[in-house]
Amino acid sequence: MLRIFKLAKKFPSMKILLSAGVQTLMSMGDFVALLFLIICVFALMAQSFFGGTFMFDPDDGSLVAPEDYREKCPFGDGDKPICVPRSHFDTFLWSFITIFQILTGENWNTVMYDGMRATGWISVFFFLMVVLFGNFVILNLFLAILMSSFDEQRSKLHEAMESKRELSRATQVDQRWAWDSGALAVIPGRAQAGVSPRSGGSRFTTRFTEKFSWISRFELWGVEPGMFGPMALFFCNRDPCFRAFFCQDQNKEAPAQLILERWSTFASKTKRYFDAYFARCAKRCGERSCFFFSRDGEIRKACLALTAIPAFDHVIMVFIGFSSVVMAFENPLHDPNSTQVKVLEVLSTVFTVIFLLEVVVKMIALGAFCNYGDGRKAYLRSFENVLDFVIVIVSVLDSIQTWLLVGSSGGVIAVMKIFRVVRMLRPLRLISRSKNLKVVVKTILAAIPELRNLLVFSSLFFLIFGLLAVGNLKGSYHSCKDHMLEDYGFSRSPETTLMCIADTVVDSSSNVSWGIMSQSPGTCSSGREWQRRTKDTPICEVHCDSSSHPACQTSPWGYHVMRCSDCSEANCPESSQDLSRRDSCQQRCARHEYFCKGGGAECLEQCVAACICESSCWGLIEDAALCTEQGGKWVNLNQNFDNLLVGTIALFEISTTEGWVDVMLAAVDSRGPYLQPRRDANEFIGSMLFVAFMLIGSFFVLNLCVGVIIDNYNKQKKESDIHFVLVTDVQAAWMTQMKAIYLRRTFFTQVNVDRLGPSRQHRFRIITSAAFENLIMACIVIQLCLLMMVWQPRDSGGSLEVFLDSCNVFFIVVFHIECFVKLSALYCNYFREYWNVFDFICVLTSDIVAILEASIASDSTVNLSSLVNALRIFRIARLFRLVRVLKGLNKLLLAFALSVPKLFNVGLVMVLLLYLYAVLGVSLFAKVAYTGVGIYGPQANFRTFFQAISLLIRSMTGEGWNYIMHDLSKSQWYYESVLDKTCREMDLDSMDFASLDLNQDGYVDEPTECGSQLAFIYFISYTILVSFVILNLFIAVIFEGFEESRGSEPMEVITKCLENWERYDPFNTMYIPLSKALDFIDETSSTSTESSTWSCLKAAPRRDGPKLWKS
Repeated sequence: MLRIFKLAKKFPSMKILLSAGVQTLMSMGDFVALLFLIICVFALMAQSFFGGTFMFDPDDGSLVAPEDYREKCPFGDGDKPICVPRSHFDTFLWSFITIFQILTGENWNTVMYDGMRATGWISVFFFLMVVLFGNFVILNLFLAILMSSFDEQRSKLHEAMESKRELSRATQVDQRWAWDSGALAVIPGRAQAGVSPRSGGSRFTTRFTEKFSWISRFELWGVEPGMFGPMALFFCNRDPCFRAFFCQDQNKEAPAQLILERWSTFASKTKRYFDAYFARCAKRCGERSCFFFSRDGEIRKACLALTAIPAFDHVIMVFIGFSSVVMAFENPLHDPNSTQVKVLEVLSTVFTVIFLLEVVVKMIALGAFCNYGDGRKAYLRSFENVLDFVIVIVSVLDSIQTWLLVGSSGGVIAVMKIFRVVRMLRPLRLISRSKNLKVVVKTILAAIPELRNLLVFSSLFFLIFGLLAVGNLKGSYHSCKDHMLEDYGFSRSPETTLMCIADTVVDSSSNVSWGIMSQSPGTCSSGREWQRRTKDTPICEVHCDSSSHPACQTSPWGYHVMRCSDCSEANCPESSQDLSRRDSCQQRCARHEYFCKGGGAECLEQCVAACICESSCWGLIEDAALCTEQGGKWVNLNQNFDNLLVGTIALFEISTTEGWVDVMLAAVDSRGPYLQPRRDANEFIGSMLFVAFMLIGSFFVLNLCVGVIIDNYNKQKKESDIHFVLVTDVQAAWMTQMKAIYLRRTFFTQVNVDRLGPSRQHRFRIITSAAFENLIMACIVIQLCLLMMVWQPRDSGGSLEVFLDSCNVFFIVVFHIECFVKLSALYCNYFREYWNVFDFICVLTSDIVAILEASIASDSTVNLSSLVNALRIFRIARLFRLVRVLKGLNKLLLAFALSVPKLFNVGLVMVLLLYLYAVLGVSLFAKVAYTGVGIYGPQANFRTFFQAISLLIRSMTGEGWNYIMHDLSKSQWYYESVLDKTCREMDLDSMDFASLDLNQDGYVDEPTECGSQLAFIYFISYTILVSFVILNLFIAVIFEGFEESRGSEPMEVITKCLENWERYDPFNTMYIPLSKALDFIDETSSTSTESSTWSCLKAAPRRDGPKLWKS
């Protein structure tokens, strides 16, 4: 498996990532030891506190005393009593694993609840300490240091490689000079006989490689652009095929200068070929677009004029928005003959015609393929236009199928229905027309090279752990279940079960029988008795999804086992006559890893029969055969490691920390293929494998995604001319303005106070005093404390309730007085400050709540309680006024406000992706039947657009997304054999919709279609795009805002300037005498740097800004 790392020799970027990762892990030895030590300390503490106490009655969940566990807790199929939960602290190993589980955040609250039941509520403090200190502090500190060290190592390796490249380029220049002057042979010790020195080749090669910049892509394989000359020399001397094309003598090693000449000739011919091709293309097109419309024609002039109008794109964008909204109402569960469906079909056709006209107009104006030298690309030479063109063509084909091929069937129609999904990509057309979306997509696309390298780097670790898991756990995740997928008990003694073969006739016309086997209770009156001779003799599990037998045409199929010879004869009669296949199967069974180890003619016969028809007859032995013979079902776990692809998907799932404990426990219980799992049968290897993967594959590798996106974001910000990323030019200008004035609409709420009346001046002094502001803040905090004393259900007549209501009325009066005093002192200037507007809304809301409560009290039939509860939130919202006083919160508020445009743009992209995936999900999975045993059900489904949005938001948080994915990917065999449910394709056009819509809500009540493997592509792509990329962009924006808030010294200086100004100009006349101006400057500069002082003085150009001297 370690050969995989040899790939790094061919990919320099991957080599840098891999080397940086290895060096980082090597350099983190001390901190890894510290992390391990902390986990050990917590594990030993937990073992001391909770060891032997986690025992609960499996029937009622009550706590079982340690001295009573032998009576109430019998031992199950393992070494632990059945009343001990899987996460416990009885041994150091399981204590270590449970602490690590808590650190990952996977079901840690369940362990805490068990601790509370076992030892009381005091155990909460231990688990909170583990989560707060171990998870939030130590583990995140470990990840932060890990990422910092990785970035440092990667930067060093980048610099070393760049230095190596510069040295290589310099050496190549010297070699070219020597080759051009004839002083150096290609291979040392060999002369260049008969070659005259010429220097044009290498210079032309350099110009050629500079001309074709796309050749720099070869750097991915370690090839430098300037190495094409030396590469030609190398291959000409070693590769006969290359020598035949470039070299003069195919049998001799070519001299250096001649090889360079041939290479230069080839490069020149290649360049001339492409130039001639584009010239012929332009000549063939001439001045006519689409070979027909001339530049001077009226039609083309009109199209050019139309495309030049900005309103044209705006109108098209509006239609794209409307068509996207219409797609949200489309649902495959609707009655195809209903009015709603017909209206949607007409609207879809209208939009298709409009978009087709847009494509035609642009192709006439710009041309389809050829550029015309006016600075604009041809229509189909832009990726955005190609995407539009494909979506429009698919929409046209869909409209043709809707209106002209109604009721048709066949392969072409089936393909067109599949391509109809492409039409759902229509919302993507908004990206090229919206600047807010385009700037975010541009940022994401710029990160693709780094993310591509990270993908290769991550795939290596996933591949290594996948190979390890497949090698050790292949076929080990099966277990015996019933039809509800609950554990099914069976007897292991004797090793085989006496079975009764019932030859049931399933088709009387052709006299076709079906040799179904069932457990014989002692006598077999309706068939023949048969019993396997040895436990490794296979019995076959019937898979009807690959069989055309008449018995497989019924629904549901049911779960059946047959003698392998009968199964092969019934399902694969043609294959049984294939002698070559039979010989191959005989050789395979003779050396089979599990079947027929002891030999035996009957065993080999059954093994060969299973091999001949392996698509419909799956051989089972050992516990698997006993389970199915005694009425159980041998079912595989959703996440398993039966092959590398499935194993890699399982590793990706648990790398998101979702369900990794269940996968680990299945590995801990595994015993091998065809063997029933037993508790803790493989506890050390099974647990340590996944703990190691979570540390390396999840915490390290996937967290690199966060680091790569943040690094790329900061790199783009440095390279940007305006030092803003993810924003449009208008938003950047707004952010610059807001940053300059630090969110202040005005520096002074009231100016020229000396011109006001005495009473108004007195009120102004009151509202601007620190004591008044502190009093209001104290009232807000006290009101918040009183709100925390409320509990439900509330006793309206109790003394506490009366006291709380009285206090609430008192504080309402206080805040009204504050509002009235400020209004009387400031008049209209009161609304010039944001916080005053916020206070006014809070006061007004409290009045509305009082009116509504009075209405409810007077008329009990009016139910406005939900509205009143919603408006009461403004009592709590008043707490945000603390931001005005606390400087640290004020900085964070500034950072958040300046990040709003970026967050808005990223949020738009996320909403677009949510909308797109919701529409696709409804189209793909609305008809999938509920399994009845999984998460996919009435609370989480794609039956309607809004339910799809809810499910996707839930999946975005990582909650159960993989279980939903597996529920939507179940095959027909799983539905009809394991779950005993009907699973058939639904063609609503040929079915009686009234019988499907019994509740008459316009939707099919119980869809019956099977799952699809597209669920894996759908959910994995959604998780990567939204959870790993978009959400990490949010983190990058918030980090940037936080960093900027930490360095906002000018904001503090401006605040200090204003405080000093109020002392020098108490009446806010906006003038200071010259004798005091220098004192003001000296006092301000004594508490700040010179640059910050001038940033304060530069505030003067505002209309209400201070002026330091009189004219």
